[in-house]
Amino acid sequence: RRMAPPKVLLFGGSGQTGRYVAKFALEADHDVIAFVRNPDKLRSVLGEVGVSPALMQDKLKVLEGDLTDLNAVRSAVRDSGLSHANGDVIIECAGKPKAFQILAGKPMLLPAVRAIAETMREIGLKRVLIQTGAMSVDTRLYRDPSYFFKTFMVTFMSPLMCIKGMVSDNHALVPYVYREMDDLEWIVSRPGLLAEKPSKKTDAKALGVARSEAFVTSFVDLGEWTAKAVFNADLVHTAPVLAYVKRK
Repeated sequence: RRMAPPKVLLFGGSGQTGRYVAKFALEADHDVIAFVRNPDKLRSVLGEVGVSPALMQDKLKVLEGDLTDLNAVRSAVRDSGLSHANGDVIIECAGKPKAFQILAGKPMLLPAVRAIAETMREIGLKRVLIQTGAMSVDTRLYRDPSYFFKTFMVTFMSPLMCIKGMVSDNHALVPYVYREMDDLEWIVSRPGLLAEKPSKKTDAKALGVARSEAFVTSFVDLGEWTAKAVFNADLVHTAPVLAYVKRK
Protein backbone atom coordinates (compact mmCIF):
# COMPACT_ATOMS: atom_id res chain seq x y z
CA ARG A 1 0.00 0.00 0.00
CA ARG A 2 1.46 3.32 -1.10
CA MET A 3 2.03 5.83 1.70
CA ALA A 4 0.36 9.20 1.37
CA PRO A 5 2.63 12.07 0.34
CA PRO A 6 4.07 13.90 3.36
CA LYS A 7 1.90 16.57 4.94
CA VAL A 8 3.11 20.16 5.24
CA LEU A 9 2.14 22.31 8.23
CA LEU A 10 2.67 25.85 7.01
CA PHE A 11 2.87 28.94 9.20
CA GLY A 12 2.46 32.19 7.25
CA GLY A 13 0.63 30.71 4.29
CA SER A 14 -1.09 33.93 3.20
CA GLY A 15 2.13 35.95 3.15
CA GLN A 16 3.95 36.93 0.00
CA THR A 17 6.23 33.90 0.15
CA GLY A 18 3.88 31.57 1.98
CA ARG A 19 1.17 31.68 -0.69
CA TYR A 20 3.67 30.33 -3.23
CA VAL A 21 4.95 27.71 -0.79
CA ALA A 22 1.35 26.54 -0.40
CA LYS A 23 0.79 26.62 -4.17
CA PHE A 24 3.79 24.47 -5.03
CA ALA A 25 3.26 22.08 -2.12
CA LEU A 26 -0.38 21.56 -3.12
CA GLU A 27 0.55 21.07 -6.76
CA ALA A 28 3.12 18.46 -5.68
CA ASP A 29 0.23 16.49 -4.09
CA HIS A 30 1.03 17.33 -0.46
CA ASP A 31 -1.78 17.90 2.00
CA VAL A 32 -1.17 21.41 3.33
CA ILE A 33 -2.32 22.51 6.76
CA ALA A 34 -2.11 26.31 6.83
CA PHE A 35 -2.04 28.23 10.10
CA VAL A 36 -3.16 31.79 9.31
CA ARG A 37 -4.91 34.74 10.92
CA ASN A 38 -7.41 35.18 8.11
CA PRO A 39 -8.66 32.05 6.29
CA ASP A 40 -10.64 34.09 3.74
CA LYS A 41 -7.52 36.03 2.78
CA LEU A 42 -5.60 32.77 2.37
CA ARG A 43 -8.13 31.32 -0.05
CA SER A 44 -8.25 34.60 -1.95
CA VAL A 45 -4.48 34.91 -2.43
CA LEU A 46 -4.16 31.24 -3.36
CA GLY A 47 -6.73 31.80 -6.05
CA GLU A 48 -4.75 34.80 -7.27
CA VAL A 49 -1.61 32.68 -7.72
CA GLY A 50 -3.47 30.00 -9.63
CA VAL A 51 -4.55 27.40 -7.09
CA SER A 52 -7.90 25.98 -8.15
CA PRO A 53 -10.87 25.81 -5.77
CA ALA A 54 -10.99 22.05 -6.36
CA LEU A 55 -7.37 21.61 -5.24
CA MET A 56 -7.98 23.74 -2.16
CA GLN A 57 -11.08 21.71 -1.34
CA ASP A 58 -9.21 18.43 -1.74
CA LYS A 59 -5.77 19.13 -0.24
CA LEU A 60 -5.92 22.26 1.95
CA LYS A 61 -6.87 22.42 5.61
CA VAL A 62 -6.97 25.84 7.27
CA LEU A 63 -6.34 26.55 10.95
CA GLU A 64 -7.21 30.04 12.14
CA GLY A 65 -4.80 31.49 14.68
CA ASP A 66 -2.12 34.04 15.47
CA LEU A 67 1.59 33.30 15.79
CA THR A 68 1.66 35.24 19.06
CA ASP A 69 -0.87 32.82 20.57
CA LEU A 70 1.58 30.14 21.64
CA ASN A 71 -1.12 27.74 22.79
CA ALA A 72 -2.67 27.89 19.34
CA VAL A 73 0.75 27.31 17.76
CA ARG A 74 1.34 24.26 19.95
CA SER A 75 -2.13 22.92 19.17
CA ALA A 76 -1.52 23.31 15.44
CA VAL A 77 1.61 21.15 15.69
CA ARG A 78 0.17 18.65 18.18
CA ASP A 79 -3.29 18.15 16.66
CA SER A 80 -2.60 18.13 12.90
CA GLY A 81 -1.84 14.41 12.69
CA LEU A 82 1.77 14.94 11.66
CA SER A 83 4.03 11.89 11.59
CA HIS A 84 7.78 11.55 11.31
CA ALA A 85 7.27 8.06 9.87
CA ASN A 86 5.32 9.58 6.97
CA GLY A 87 7.96 12.28 6.40
CA ASP A 88 5.65 15.13 7.42
CA VAL A 89 7.27 18.54 7.82
CA ILE A 90 6.75 22.07 9.13
CA ILE A 91 7.55 25.27 7.25
CA GLU A 92 7.62 28.59 9.09
CA CYS A 93 7.69 31.61 6.79
CA ALA A 94 5.66 34.14 8.80
CA GLY A 95 7.32 37.36 9.91
CA LYS A 96 6.79 40.88 11.14
CA PRO A 97 5.51 43.37 8.54
CA LYS A 98 7.50 46.40 7.47
CA ALA A 99 7.16 49.35 9.84
CA PHE A 100 9.28 52.32 10.84
CA GLN A 101 10.75 51.75 14.28
CA ILE A 102 14.04 52.61 15.94
CA LEU A 103 13.89 49.79 18.50
CA ALA A 104 13.31 46.16 17.67
CA GLY A 105 10.18 45.77 19.77
CA LYS A 106 8.82 42.58 21.28
CA PRO A 107 10.08 39.43 19.52
CA MET A 108 7.50 37.37 17.66
CA LEU A 109 9.37 34.58 15.88
CA LEU A 110 11.58 33.29 18.69
CA PRO A 111 8.72 32.42 21.10
CA ALA A 112 6.73 30.88 18.25
CA VAL A 113 9.62 28.78 16.95
CA ARG A 114 10.43 27.68 20.50
CA ALA A 115 6.81 26.53 20.91
CA ILE A 116 6.98 24.72 17.56
CA ALA A 117 10.24 22.98 18.50
CA GLU A 118 9.01 21.92 21.94
CA THR A 119 5.85 20.43 20.50
CA MET A 120 7.74 18.70 17.69
CA ARG A 121 9.73 16.89 20.37
CA GLU A 122 6.52 15.86 22.13
CA ILE A 123 5.10 14.20 19.01
CA GLY A 124 8.40 12.91 17.61
CA LEU A 125 8.45 15.13 14.52
CA LYS A 126 11.85 16.07 13.10
CA ARG A 127 11.94 18.26 9.99
CA VAL A 128 11.33 22.03 10.00
CA LEU A 129 12.33 24.79 7.59
CA ILE A 130 12.40 28.35 8.93
CA GLN A 131 12.60 31.33 6.61
CA THR A 132 14.57 34.31 7.91
CA GLY A 133 16.48 36.75 5.72
CA ALA A 134 19.91 37.56 4.32
CA MET A 135 20.59 39.99 7.19
CA SER A 136 20.21 37.08 9.63
CA VAL A 137 23.81 36.58 10.61
CA ASP A 138 24.90 33.03 11.30
CA THR A 139 27.52 33.81 13.95
CA ARG A 140 29.23 30.48 13.31
CA LEU A 141 30.32 31.91 9.96
CA TYR A 142 32.66 34.78 10.89
CA ARG A 143 34.61 33.94 7.75
CA ASP A 144 31.59 35.00 5.70
CA PRO A 145 32.92 38.10 3.88
CA SER A 146 29.60 39.88 4.40
CA TYR A 147 29.39 39.12 8.15
CA PHE A 148 30.42 42.59 9.37
CA PHE A 149 28.40 44.32 6.65
CA LYS A 150 25.28 42.41 7.70
CA THR A 151 25.86 43.24 11.35
CA PHE A 152 26.14 46.93 10.44
CA MET A 153 22.95 46.75 8.36
CA VAL A 154 20.97 45.09 11.17
CA THR A 155 22.14 47.61 13.76
CA PHE A 156 22.14 50.91 11.89
CA MET A 157 20.44 50.72 8.49
CA SER A 158 17.40 48.52 9.09
CA PRO A 159 15.40 51.28 10.88
CA LEU A 160 15.76 53.51 7.81
CA MET A 161 14.54 50.66 5.59
CA CYS A 162 11.50 50.08 7.87
CA ILE A 163 12.59 46.52 8.60
CA LYS A 164 14.14 46.89 12.08
CA GLY A 165 11.53 44.71 13.77
CA MET A 166 11.68 42.08 11.03
CA VAL A 167 15.46 41.71 10.85
CA SER A 168 15.95 41.93 14.61
CA ASP A 169 13.42 39.13 15.02
CA ASN A 170 15.31 37.01 12.50
CA HIS A 171 18.68 38.01 13.96
CA ALA A 172 17.68 36.70 17.39
CA LEU A 173 16.18 33.52 16.02
CA VAL A 174 19.07 32.01 14.05
CA PRO A 175 21.44 31.49 17.03
CA TYR A 176 18.63 29.88 19.02
CA VAL A 177 18.02 27.41 16.22
CA TYR A 178 21.57 26.12 15.96
CA ARG A 179 22.26 26.24 19.70
CA GLU A 180 19.02 24.71 20.99
CA MET A 181 17.47 22.74 18.13
CA ASP A 182 20.20 20.41 16.88
CA ASP A 183 18.17 17.39 18.01
CA LEU A 184 15.72 18.38 15.25
CA GLU A 185 16.28 18.41 11.49
CA TRP A 186 16.19 22.18 11.00
CA ILE A 187 16.89 24.16 7.85
CA VAL A 188 17.11 27.98 7.95
CA SER A 189 16.80 29.85 4.65
CA ARG A 190 18.26 33.35 4.30
CA PRO A 191 17.00 34.90 1.05
CA GLY A 192 18.01 38.39 0.01
CA LEU A 193 15.73 41.23 -1.09
CA LEU A 194 12.36 39.85 -2.12
CA ALA A 195 9.99 41.29 -4.70
CA GLU A 196 6.72 40.46 -6.42
CA LYS A 197 8.25 39.80 -9.84
CA PRO A 198 7.82 37.06 -12.43
CA SER A 199 9.98 33.99 -12.00
CA LYS A 200 13.63 34.62 -12.83
CA LYS A 201 14.32 30.95 -13.55
CA THR A 202 15.80 30.02 -16.91
CA ASP A 203 16.81 26.77 -18.56
CA ALA A 204 20.32 27.40 -17.27
CA LYS A 205 19.71 28.84 -13.80
CA ALA A 206 17.37 28.41 -10.85
CA LEU A 207 17.23 29.57 -7.25
CA GLY A 208 19.62 27.59 -5.06
CA VAL A 209 22.25 27.64 -2.35
CA ALA A 210 25.02 30.15 -3.06
CA ARG A 211 27.97 31.93 -1.46
CA SER A 212 26.14 35.28 -1.51
CA GLU A 213 22.50 36.17 -1.94
CA ALA A 214 20.80 37.34 -5.10
CA PHE A 215 20.26 41.09 -5.32
CA VAL A 216 16.54 40.44 -5.86
CA THR A 217 14.65 37.16 -5.49
CA SER A 218 11.10 36.75 -6.67
CA PHE A 219 8.55 35.47 -4.17
CA VAL A 220 7.39 32.80 -6.61
CA ASP A 221 10.90 31.36 -6.95
CA LEU A 222 11.47 31.39 -3.20
CA GLY A 223 8.14 29.67 -2.63
CA GLU A 224 8.96 26.95 -5.14
CA TRP A 225 12.46 26.44 -3.67
CA THR A 226 11.10 26.28 -0.12
CA ALA A 227 8.40 23.73 -0.92
CA LYS A 228 11.10 21.41 -2.27
CA ALA A 229 14.01 22.27 0.03
CA VAL A 230 12.23 21.21 3.22
CA PHE A 231 12.51 17.61 1.97
CA ASN A 232 16.21 17.87 1.04
CA ALA A 233 18.25 15.99 3.67
CA ASP A 234 21.46 17.61 2.39
CA LEU A 235 20.23 20.97 3.73
CA VAL A 236 19.60 19.78 7.29
CA HIS A 237 21.53 21.85 9.88
CA THR A 238 22.46 24.51 7.33
CA ALA A 239 21.50 28.18 7.02
CA PRO A 240 22.02 28.85 3.32
CA VAL A 241 21.81 32.14 1.48
CA LEU A 242 20.12 31.91 -1.90
CA ALA A 243 20.85 33.13 -5.40
CA TYR A 244 20.23 32.10 -8.98
CA VAL A 245 22.81 29.42 -9.72
CA LYS A 246 23.55 27.02 -12.55
CA ARG A 247 21.26 24.05 -12.68
CA LYS A 248 22.97 20.76 -11.81
